[in-house]
Amino acid sequence: MKKNFFKSLFALLLVSFIAFYACSEDTINNDAQQTEIVKNAYINPLEYIGVEHNNFMLDFTRKLEDSFLNGEWDRAAFLSDDYKRIFANTMNNAYHSRYTQTNSTVSYQKQVYDQLDLSEWFDRDNVTSLDLAAAVLNDRATSRDREYTLNLLHDLFNAANNAATNAEIFDAIKAVVTAHEQRILSQHWNDNEEYALGALAVAKYSAEFWKNYDFAVFTRGAERDPRSGIIVGADVAGYVVGGVVGGTAGSFAGPAGTVGGVLGGKAAGAWAGSAAAATAIAIYDAWCDFFS
Repeated sequence: MKKNFFKSLFALLLVSFIAFYACSEDTINNDAQQTEIVKNAYINPLEYIGVEHNNFMLDFTRKLEDSFLNGEWDRAAFLSDDYKRIFANTMNNAYHSRYTQTNSTVSYQKQVYDQLDLSEWFDRDNVTSLDLAAAVLNDRATSRDREYTLNLLHDLFNAANNAATNAEIFDAIKAVVTAHEQRILSQHWNDNEEYALGALAVAKYSAEFWKNYDFAVFTRGAERDPRSGIIVGADVAGYVVGGVVGGTAGSFAGPAGTVGGVLGGKAAGAWAGSAAAATAIAIYDAWCDFFS
């Protein structure tokens, strides 16, 4: 009798354990699947690149305003050696303002300028920043990463080209970013695919920054719509072309982990592309040749 009781009890416990384990396994698997879905659909692991972009541009625009009000740009012809020197100096000052441990120098900033071919962006010939970005993607990106990134770039540039006013540009850019955010974040990206995600982060935060930035200090009281929305495309192109900067920009942020590793070069490109476009608009009222 006692043996039968223990056998029955053991069998009951065994069945209960199996049922509990099965339910737990399903719950764990479902939770894991749900986490993966949420991760792929809603979270950009490179979001911090966009956040840091805006942090840096806040410092850069302050330095740009100071240099302008001090008359440093008064005799510098657009894209001349003087222009590059003052631009590199302004960038260097912004780096040291934002990143207290940076090893940036004016010479280093000139190297970034040259490697990104920034003068080519604004010289109004047949080569545009979009062409340079496409060349980098063709050489370095996977086919899928290249496709999603180029689609985003084309739509950003078209939004800027087809809008009549700055307000219209930012409305169009917001729609572009929202649409591409859904497309890009619905994909599962491999570790070596970081162009589309980074470009999306830069576009998203760049749009917010330049929408709210006031260029009035550069107009000297004159009424002018600077069409600052075109800078968003330059930011994203800079992020992509910045891949060629590579190791030279690896430690630009100073403290490890701020924007380090291989993303350092791309991020430095976004910074430089953004800063160059802002300078062209603010001081020279010049446009990237793509927007001519």
